Amino acid sequence: MQTTVHSEIISKGYNKLIKGFKPFFFLFLLVLFADLKIVNAQIDFDPSPVSGCTPLNVTCTNLTSNPMAYFYRWDFNDGSPIIQDTLTTALSHMYINSGTYNINMIVYDNAMNLLGSITKSIQANGLSSWDQLYLYPDNACPNEDISISAPWGYQTYIYDKGDGSPNDTLYNNWMNYRYSTPGTYNASVTLLNTCGGLDTTLFDTITINSTMSFPNWISINSWPTVPCPGENINFYGPFGFASYVWDFGDGNPPITSSSDNVIHQYSLTNIYTVTLQLFNYCGDDTTITYSQTIQYPPFPSGMTLNANPTPACPGEKVNFGTSLGYVQYVWNYGDGSLSDTTSYSYNDHNYAAIGTYTASVTITQLCGNDTTLTTIVNINSSVSFPSWSNLSAYPNLACPFETINLNTLWGYPYYEWNFGDGTPIESGSIGNKSHVFTAPGTYISSVKVTNLCGNDTTLTDTLSINSTMPFPSSIGFNQSNNPACPGDVSFHGTSGFQFYTWTFGDGSPSQTSNTNTLIHNYPNLGTYPISLKMVNYCGDDTTLYDILIIGYQPFPTNMAININSQPACPNKNISFAANWGYVSYDWDFGDGNTSTGSNYLNHKYTSVGVYLVSVKVHQLCGNDTTIVDTVTIINNNPIPVSVGFSTFPGTACPEETVSLNGPWGFAVYQWDLGDGFLDTTNSNYYTYTYTTAGDYRTSLRVMNYCGMDSVLYDSVSINSNLPLPNSVSLSAWYQNGTSACPSEMVQFNGPWGFPSYIWDYGDGTAKDSGSFQSMSHSFSNPGTYTISLIVTNLCGNDSILYTSVFIDDNKPFGMVNFNASMTPVCPGEKITFTAQQGYAEYIWNYGDGTPLDTTTSNEIKHSYDNAGTFTATVTIVDYCGQETTLNTNVWIDDALMFPMTSVSVFPNPVCPNQDALFSTDKGHVAYFWDFGDGVSAYGSDNANHSYTALGVYNVSLTITSHCKIDSTFTSTLTVDTATSFPNWMNFQLDPWQVCPGEIINFSTEKGFNKYFWDFGNGDTLTTTGPSIDHIYDVAGTYSTSVTITNGCGNSTTLFTSAYVDNNSSIYPPQIFTQFSSFCTTTIRIII
Repeated sequence: MQTTVHSEIISKGYNKLIKGFKPFFFLFLLVLFADLKIVNAQIDFDPSPVSGCTPLNVTCTNLTSNPMAYFYRWDFNDGSPIIQDTLTTALSHMYINSGTYNINMIVYDNAMNLLGSITKSIQANGLSSWDQLYLYPDNACPNEDISISAPWGYQTYIYDKGDGSPNDTLYNNWMNYRYSTPGTYNASVTLLNTCGGLDTTLFDTITINSTMSFPNWISINSWPTVPCPGENINFYGPFGFASYVWDFGDGNPPITSSSDNVIHQYSLTNIYTVTLQLFNYCGDDTTITYSQTIQYPPFPSGMTLNANPTPACPGEKVNFGTSLGYVQYVWNYGDGSLSDTTSYSYNDHNYAAIGTYTASVTITQLCGNDTTLTTIVNINSSVSFPSWSNLSAYPNLACPFETINLNTLWGYPYYEWNFGDGTPIESGSIGNKSHVFTAPGTYISSVKVTNLCGNDTTLTDTLSINSTMPFPSSIGFNQSNNPACPGDVSFHGTSGFQFYTWTFGDGSPSQTSNTNTLIHNYPNLGTYPISLKMVNYCGDDTTLYDILIIGYQPFPTNMAININSQPACPNKNISFAANWGYVSYDWDFGDGNTSTGSNYLNHKYTSVGVYLVSVKVHQLCGNDTTIVDTVTIINNNPIPVSVGFSTFPGTACPEETVSLNGPWGFAVYQWDLGDGFLDTTNSNYYTYTYTTAGDYRTSLRVMNYCGMDSVLYDSVSINSNLPLPNSVSLSAWYQNGTSACPSEMVQFNGPWGFPSYIWDYGDGTAKDSGSFQSMSHSFSNPGTYTISLIVTNLCGNDSILYTSVFIDDNKPFGMVNFNASMTPVCPGEKITFTAQQGYAEYIWNYGDGTPLDTTTSNEIKHSYDNAGTFTATVTIVDYCGQETTLNTNVWIDDALMFPMTSVSVFPNPVCPNQDALFSTDKGHVAYFWDFGDGVSAYGSDNANHSYTALGVYNVSLTITSHCKIDSTFTSTLTVDTATSFPNWMNFQLDPWQVCPGEIINFSTEKGFNKYFWDFGNGDTLTTTGPSIDHIYDVAGTYSTSVTITNGCGNSTTLFTSAYVDNNSSIYPPQIFTQFSSFCTTTIRIII
């Protein structure tokens, strides 16, 4: 119970004492505190009871003894009228609804002067007045889905439908049901232990009719509302009827469906009358109509083409943008360069010469009509900087050693940073920088920015670094779920602080880290007081509190199955996704196929029809629910006109790899690269190198699983004098902080995707040249070094990039952390300790008397022999020889309850005499498998077993933990001769592209009897294992396959393509050294 006391008389008396008796301040301060105690005791009341079940009658007994008290004002905090009376002795109030209520009593004297107030809390538990049982609809037909909803938040619900069928005991507050016979039924739900161990039953009535009229509000809608010919239109009828017969008024046969949503296309412009005949579950029908207009819509007025920046310098990137949402954009830059064709509404271009250019974009709608927009681009050598240019720092107010991020204009080639604290100036090609200030003070930081015209500007910002900082009022922390099921709970605090100390309220030791996220395991039901202490970089701290409830939880009411594409063609993979985050999912696809696995999987249907898909979702708490949806399979599904493919880069050098990305999910792909080369490897992704400069028109023919096809187009320009883009940059990354010690590695990152890089570290060491866009280097002496990188593209053009690093032999120790993997654990069970990476040495003390460990790795494992709480420490030594020590607590419990786990089986169903593969969680002491057919054995977390007879087998696994506690888990396996193959099976190559004579590894799913490999070059091989190596002698693209046969003799064939290319790139491996970066000179080899 919370209590808050307030008295204005106290503050008034205090002010008088200070004014009148300053010479005797300490004497009267004592008198003041004595007076405080008396005044607080004079205003009080006692509520009884302070908690209970609704309806809860609370009596407030007035304990106020101040003789001046006369008038009382009572607020019961439940929306009821405020009560005002005189000389109150006792007052009763009834709480009808559950909740926490703060009762407030305000006391006045007879002249209405405020004497004080007091607030006390009470808790009313159980049902509220609005908690009822609802059946919807409550007038329905036989076999119509009825939604039954009960109050949320209780552990167990017993549903009685009132028709003599067995009761349903569920853990969620809703269910669906169908009544088979007309009549009036009194349904009920019994909620177990609603409050104080009592059960509560709620009632509702439903009438099932043999005939029903249709409501007058039913109608048809469509989207898009005004489509063009050939565009997919979604028609939506009223929800909840048994059958829908659609006639679209264009001469095509009517479509009968059980879904209120269908898709249709019209081939000609016109106004069509759509007719929908509805049948309810009583067999009654009615007909409604809708007028659908098909036309070529005009472009909206006011469309523009924007260019930014303009004016711009020669070589500077100019960004273009226009209205989004159209099928195709053809960009013409007005400088004689090739046009670009894209499916997105933005693009960029570099102008090499000074001048005024008229740029344009031709925009094509889904319907095929187009419009052209233009804009003027000015390129000159005297471009100034924007008037709004600034340098901003965040945070700005901050503590010493807190990381400050400085941000300014982006997209310029050169930046020179001066932090204003005496540290060396740093340079680079990126418009942001982070810095740590070590002492309190006011600093003026600046950045000098230079553009491609050679003009520069200097921007400044003032920073305040303080030795103490208040916490913002917005800080807080939350949990992944509250209430939550037994198991892992994620905690999240406000980011940006130095340390976080978490207290979990379950007797486990608190944990301190420098990350604002933590996971803790609660195996038992209960209510836990939790807290989070946050420490900022000034050393100030604050503590937040909350209550975590671990209990059985109902499922949310908005659960659904997401289906990626429908209607779909036969044999097309369809993706299904249920709500994420539950223990297991049992899928039924409505075509005789089932699967147990994750929330996301693929399935293909072989025949036309409408299928009911369901998934039973199992919660960690042990309860489950089933959600359903329908899938429509048709054999005349058209290809949407919106599909396209993209080419990257759109402009490239000869011999540069060009990637072509087509739409996903089609049956056939045929590529025409525009230079006479055709490819039919059936992949939606293709890479190619052009040897000769020129403009190439590329195309892709796609065919869906219904046999319908479409040809898509794009273009690529091959330019033998292509410059590097001005967006390329070079950056430095320190292990921690904004500097490095001598001998400490600094990582440098250049632009990706070029064949040649020449690195100069500015310290007199040898240059490195090769094909590495990232390098690491250590410097032997303190100082500021300027690093340069020459990047050359495949056209032979290059660009020089710069950045700087600061090497400090007295570098302040950076922000570090130290944590242990989740505890509690059992004696003998491994705990992983992890400290901040990137330091020279780590000295580990486990707090249990075992010898210290010294490593250069930031991670180590350790097990404890005995139960208890141990304080582990790590001493971290940096490359400057400085050290710091961190600690964390671990909890070892020899009576730890077993965590929730599961047994996975693959394949399931399985054929007779075929191995089924069983797996579960790793890391326990013993595993005893009982396969349900009389065979049992001790083993590991993985087992395999075959069955000789058909049937359904209950497999059980008894796991012994390190605490010597046993727990048994079960799963069901079906042995059947008609088993099918899971549709998610993969067939992959490693590597997917090789040179002639190089080994490729082919692999697929394990657990089957026979694998027949066809390598596409005339070679075939049969194996009993799921992988094989193969070598191709001749360059080319090979269509490969593997035919997998299970123990029933059933087979499936998977396909993929192998790419053997004489122009494959070879990248030598990178090798670290201490005072240089990578050993030897490396080159990119073109074979």
